[in-house]
Amino acid sequence: MEMTRTSHPCGEPGFARYASGVIFTLPPRGLQVPRRLGTEGSSHVMRAYELMVIISGDLDENAAHGWLKTISSSITSVGGKVHGSPDWWGKRRLAYLINKKSDGFYAVFNVLASAGALDEVERGLRISEDIIRHKLIRLPDHEAQRRGMLAAA
Repeated sequence: MEMTRTSHPCGEPGFARYASGVIFTLPPRGLQVPRRLGTEGSSHVMRAYELMVIISGDLDENAAHGWLKTISSSITSVGGKVHGSPDWWGKRRLAYLINKKSDGFYAVFNVLASAGALDEVERGLRISEDIIRHKLIRLPDHEAQRRGMLAAA
């Protein structure tokens, strides 16, 4: 295996290894490289999230409530938990047109899930035509404790 001195993307000098035509750039000494966690480590720590969903106002209210059950079941299928029941805001007028729609049903979920577990749920929400918008944010620990989602440390 041949080794040559190169420049790392961060500007520090490093080494590149050439093995069967594939180039691997090594980081400079002392630079910590983030590693993906497998089954061990802190990848199973439950984190608190808030998921807000706007369901199309063209649906009737029963169909919109059906979406709440669908979203809740998809969260539990990826290993997450919905804390409490979803906060149903009902039908509201949008501040501006989104996909030529002027109103929608709002719902807010408090979710506990491991890091990256909700990626597939978000993908499903993006693909669905009945979901106008969604926003998933990670709650700070103090806010999650205030809501009773995490135990006090």
